[in-house]
Amino acid sequence: MVFWFLLSLISFFVFVSSVLCDILSVELAPAIPHSTWSKYGTNLKWLGSTVTTSNNAKVVFLFSGIVSVGTPPQNFTMYFDSGSDLSWVRSAKCTLPACAGLPSYVSSLSSTYQLPPNIKQSSVPYIDGTLVSGTVSTDVLSTAGSSVSTQFIEVDNIQSKIPDSDGILGLSVTSSFFRDVLKTKTLTSALFSVYIEEKDTRGSLILGGVDTARYTPPIQWIPATENDGVSPAKLFWKANMVSVSIGNTSFAIPGTGMATVFDTGSSLAIFQTSVTDQLHSVLPYTKVFSETTGQTKYVLSCNSTLPDVSMTFKGESGLPVTMTFSMKEYTYMQSQASGPPLCVSGIVGASSQQVANLKNVQGIMGNVLLRKYYSVFDYGNMAYGFAAAKRTANITPVLGTGGIVSDPAAALLKIPSGSVASKTVKTMTITFMLAFLFWVL
Repeated sequence: MVFWFLLSLISFFVFVSSVLCDILSVELAPAIPHSTWSKYGTNLKWLGSTVTTSNNAKVVFLFSGIVSVGTPPQNFTMYFDSGSDLSWVRSAKCTLPACAGLPSYVSSLSSTYQLPPNIKQSSVPYIDGTLVSGTVSTDVLSTAGSSVSTQFIEVDNIQSKIPDSDGILGLSVTSSFFRDVLKTKTLTSALFSVYIEEKDTRGSLILGGVDTARYTPPIQWIPATENDGVSPAKLFWKANMVSVSIGNTSFAIPGTGMATVFDTGSSLAIFQTSVTDQLHSVLPYTKVFSETTGQTKYVLSCNSTLPDVSMTFKGESGLPVTMTFSMKEYTYMQSQASGPPLCVSGIVGASSQQVANLKNVQGIMGNVLLRKYYSVFDYGNMAYGFAAAKRTANITPVLGTGGIVSDPAAALLKIPSGSVASKTVKTMTITFMLAFLFWVL
């Protein structure tokens, strides 16, 4: 009798372990230094930190972690990017100076590498004019002990060096990687979520669920909008911003609103300069144009107590949903070659041409703003969700399904076609590292 009781008990724990495997947490990675590149040509250092920088130092702030490619695995550091549908890795076939001496994927060493019958070239443009291009290939991508065979770009043409990043894992609405994960039917929910701890150096990306210990309910939901006739209909985690206010001054956005992407692959918040000029008009600022990035920055007074900035979006059933940011949350501190540091707005202006390159997108909500919130990207309902994050360190994870999706496979019916999917993966939690980059105006 005791034997059968113990056997039943062991079976129960095995069952519980198999369920928890669907939402798995791993230890977080520390921050790493960066030096010359970012997705949108943006740079930041968080207000309140102190560091010494040189006149030409330049850095980024992005989610990153280890992704293995191929069999046996070749390990690379990649950015986790909710603003990109494509994944790519630097290839050993790249002979340009920008690739010299950096980790590169060698396809000939992988037994699971596949080149499509019709070899296709693809490229990924960025708002600052950077372009990477290469061959569309298939191999196994693995991270946090989980693997899936999927398509990605084997990049052999990079215009500038990208230190400490060897590629990008795309997690936008049409992500090939996440579509493949969903097809395995191994996720508890058809979503992923992210949070950043208060020191802006650690956090987690969780596939298939949320860490309920890391936010204060409720999660507010903003449906992803259509892409205005561009195929596929929904390309980004994008919503219409309908108004912006700073202190007691409000600015209504004409028409249906300004299409804005919630993007973990961008350091700062980026909007057309005409919009950011108007937003900063009620603040004491100095306007600075960067020849390097083609973007406009706004230097503010560090001694001022600046008002909150609020951005309102069209939420569920058309009801307004507002995200509010304090001075500390929308500014960062900028070191100078001499003199005291400057306070710079994390909301920067892009040229009309840069905005035109974004495929019917007029704005980007980057990590300088998103770090305040626990973010959820729900494929089943095509919605972005956010809640006030609990950002203190050393909180014991409480992992749950989150969202409002019960059948991950059903989410495939709602994801636009156009991404090639393949085979196996397990549900996982992926670590990310947040890196500070510093740039002198």
